[in-house]
Amino acid sequence: MLGQQHSIPKYIAAHIADANNIEIFILCIMVIGVGDMGGDVFGNGMLLSKHICLIGAFNHLHIFCDPNPDPVVTFKERQRLFKNVKGWDHYNEKLLSRGGRIYSRKDKSLKLTPEIQKRFNIEESEVSPNQLMRAMLGCKTDLLWFGGIGTYIKSSKETHLDVGDKGNDALRLDAKDIQAKVIGEGANLAITQAGRIEYAQKGGRINADYIDNAGGVSSSDYEVNIKILLGEVMRQPKHKMTLQKRNKLLESMTEDVANFVLRGCYQQAQGISLMEYQSADKIAEHRELMFFLKEKVGLSRSLENLPHSEEIEERMAAGKGLTRPELSVLQSYAKIAYTGEFMNSDIPGSKAMEERLYRYFPKVLSDKYFNEILDHRLRNEIVSTTLAVGIVNRMGPDFIRDRMDRCGVTSAAVAKAYIITREAFKLRDIWNDIEALDGKVPAIVQIRALHETARMVERAVTWFLTRIGRLLDINKDISLFEDGIQEFKDVLHQVISPRLKEKIDQIVRNGEANGLPKELAKNISIMPVLGSACDIVKISIDYKHDIALTAKIYFDVGDHFHLDWIREKARQIQADGDWSDQALEALVDQIYTCQAGLTLRILKDMKKDIASGKIKHKDIKDKWMDQRGDKIKILKPFFDEIHEKGTLDIAMLIIAEQRLRGLYGV
Repeated sequence: MLGQQHSIPKYIAAHIADANNIEIFILCIMVIGVGDMGGDVFGNGMLLSKHICLIGAFNHLHIFCDPNPDPVVTFKERQRLFKNVKGWDHYNEKLLSRGGRIYSRKDKSLKLTPEIQKRFNIEESEVSPNQLMRAMLGCKTDLLWFGGIGTYIKSSKETHLDVGDKGNDALRLDAKDIQAKVIGEGANLAITQAGRIEYAQKGGRINADYIDNAGGVSSSDYEVNIKILLGEVMRQPKHKMTLQKRNKLLESMTEDVANFVLRGCYQQAQGISLMEYQSADKIAEHRELMFFLKEKVGLSRSLENLPHSEEIEERMAAGKGLTRPELSVLQSYAKIAYTGEFMNSDIPGSKAMEERLYRYFPKVLSDKYFNEILDHRLRNEIVSTTLAVGIVNRMGPDFIRDRMDRCGVTSAAVAKAYIITREAFKLRDIWNDIEALDGKVPAIVQIRALHETARMVERAVTWFLTRIGRLLDINKDISLFEDGIQEFKDVLHQVISPRLKEKIDQIVRNGEANGLPKELAKNISIMPVLGSACDIVKISIDYKHDIALTAKIYFDVGDHFHLDWIREKARQIQADGDWSDQALEALVDQIYTCQAGLTLRILKDMKKDIASGKIKHKDIKDKWMDQRGDKIKILKPFFDEIHEKGTLDIAMLIIAEQRLRGLYGV
């Protein structure tokens, strides 16, 4: 597929632009490039948008300068060069803007036009080719696009010798001197990793090069796995698959595979954006993750230019986290580590993973060769890799390790809980709705929606790992919970308190004001409340109670003791280390447990009244509390006092949990 220009799904173009902090609806994206339209990497990149204004570029032979290009005219000319595989010397110079020139790098001296001098901030009217190219690399622009060979940017702490690309020593700049807003790398090693980090720390938008180049590797993976499958098909006489038929079938799948690859790249970049959004808050977790990855897959902080303990402490004190290039490293190593973990579990061969295996292949294959897909020699590798990639992209690289530590379970158990949560809560639909907003709302609105969803997933996964009381069964538990969770969502607004309803409605209004469609705004608004769904559904299933009744009592209890407020305030308490953080999370989880315990106690104690049908749902909690007499009278003022103070500390949280637990007799 390399060398061909593919139609790009709208979500890709929009995400690239928005994630890199460029305004979507603008007339021109100013670009400086290294490469030419005869190269597939550079050329494909420069045809992704009709808003690109390529003001300058160079390859090994020529220097292209177009100070004020017309985006429409120049786009068509770039298309012509790409189609005919031509370099800058074949560009129609009549289409250059005023003062535009195409120079040869062989010339000793170049006479600059005033327009070129102004565009690239050069005082001299005559410079060497190297001087012009250095000025182009360092000028103010929206995007610096690397599609050619060579390392052109390093860290100010590195020497040219450290870089190891002597041929470009005369052109190379320090990252601190780069003024481009965004750097995109279609070629590997255009910038050293230390240079990327330095550039990102000064506010530049950049990934690691292998993130920007992931499409090529992914395409190769698909090619190998599809050819292995079709090789088996060809060996079976019943299919009558000849080499000619195979090649024709491969060609017919080009667009399908391209879309698979692009979607994977999109979600990988989106995952890094979500990590970046939480980076300052999660730097302690990222430090622990580095230790985990060193043990599991040999991560070397020095080799990967990751900060050591002293620098992490400095960043924590400054309220800063890891940069995108550093987060890219953690993301990649985590995927490798968890893939290995899953390979050694019962997940790849399970019935529940068959659908994932089918979805990996284009529909034309999965529809016709499903038996061969099940017997694919790399089945375990495909399932394990795609599962690890999916979880890390959605939840971050520290999620699995963190749940393993906090819940005392294996990585496979975390993965199972995640799959159950994703399917039972129908999260694919919500994620798709969020992603469909590319180019329609600011990226930060989408990132916050994804973050709220991830928080709910974290809570639900923890519940499945600690509260279900048995080993997880993916298919069984999805079936057991999905209908109940949907019913819970359907009755939610009928059972919550007016205070909680107003809070949710306000979140919906804010979401709509930020551009979210109403239905999506509603789904995001209830994410904090959905963390309670598993308790409510399990109580209803185990004790054969109506979900609306169980939910009503659950939320009445929560409102009576201000439990939502307590949990919210508890999450704001600053932990002074990983152990404190884990203790806080455990206490918050216990408040959920207490709320569920109280709900179950009320349902049991009021069983006869409920069965008689003589008591209304809204009165059950009050009648039960009346029967408790002095115990409730003593407790209520304590919780009211905490709420009125408006603050919460760990000691208050511990006492609150103990008194609630005592109330329902555990």
